[in-house]
Amino acid sequence: MGANIEIINGPFDVYHAPVGESFTDLSQTPGGNWTKFGTNASRHYGEEGVILTFEQDMEEKSFAGGTEILEYRRTLERYKCSFKLFDLVSAQMVKAFNLAIVTNDTAAGASAGGSQDFQALRGLTVTALAILIRGENKSTDLVTENIQIEIPAAIQMANLEMVINKADIAGLAFELQAKADYTYNSGNSPYGQIFIGDAVPTS
Repeated sequence: MGANIEIINGPFDVYHAPVGESFTDLSQTPGGNWTKFGTNASRHYGEEGVILTFEQDMEEKSFAGGTEILEYRRTLERYKCSFKLFDLVSAQMVKAFNLAIVTNDTAAGASAGGSQDFQALRGLTVTALAILIRGENKSTDLVTENIQIEIPAAIQMANLEMVINKADIAGLAFELQAKADYTYNSGNSPYGQIFIGDAVPTS
């Protein structure tokens, strides 16, 4: 292990890929089908940045002989990644609607302009994507290395609201809620893992 800075700050980028896509090693630039949310990723995220939320439901156990709590049981865990995207070109805006990644391309014609379009109604099917969150040179264990957060499957949970006026910049919220994927890490980490780099690659 080398020098460390012990704190985390600065922007993280969020990528998506089809569920089942291999995660890039945290020392390498995400490749394959990994694509950024936002054309320039964190440069298009709101000032609040990327927020990771780890929630749990706890159940208290007590019995008739006293008022003390004897035991706690964890009954449910929720895990989500949230950010607000201010890159609203059609290829990015569509992702807020059920994590769609394709728009319909209509060519221009006589007295008709070309366009990209997608459905506002998200429908019954809930789409999941794999999520990779990367902080370049943000490792708390070695300042030249990265932090990588892997979510093997997540869905878009945000209720969308787009405020359009002359004073504000319009953006769309993402709340990427983890969904258990037992094909990831041999089923041992259904919500994914957090990696903090502490050594450079050997070659």
